[in-house]
Amino acid sequence: MNPPPWWMTLVSGIIIGLGIAYALQKSETVESPNILINEKAVNEPCETILVYPTPKAKKLAKLPQKVRKDHNLHLTASTRIEEDGHSHVVSAVYAKHDGSVRLFDYKEPLPLFSKKKRTTLEASYGVSDIETTWEARMRYDAFRVKKMRIGIVGNIRGDKSYFTGVGISYSW
Repeated sequence: MNPPPWWMTLVSGIIIGLGIAYALQKSETVESPNILINEKAVNEPCETILVYPTPKAKKLAKLPQKVRKDHNLHLTASTRIEEDGHSHVVSAVYAKHDGSVRLFDYKEPLPLFSKKKRTTLEASYGVSDIETTWEARMRYDAFRVKKMRIGIVGNIRGDKSYFTGVGISYSW
């Protein structure tokens, strides 16, 4: 019996890798430590604090279960931040019993497929085949499957050699 063609092996490996990556992916909300302020807090009277007390708002802000159930903790603000392909939901929670505000950061899981395009340009100078040379590279990522980016790659070297093709990259 002959082995399967190389492309079937490659596709099978990618599917298995995606399944393993999806199974190992964890997303959880962590409370951000208060490390920026080294001063003692004082009580200040304030006018009004706008809060979103509904359980639905707390769920949309991806807050942990214990915060969602506590009626003394109120969501005051929430925003989504994009960081190198990962979305984070950062939320501020006001504690009615002591007036403190805590921040929570939820790192959302990567989508299975993403059409976010990204272009990378790179210039290098180094040694190739015992002589120094330069190299310029360009990569255009057309889409992403979890942490793997798929796109067009091209480079040119100082000795006038070049390469163009389709590439796949994995980032961690």
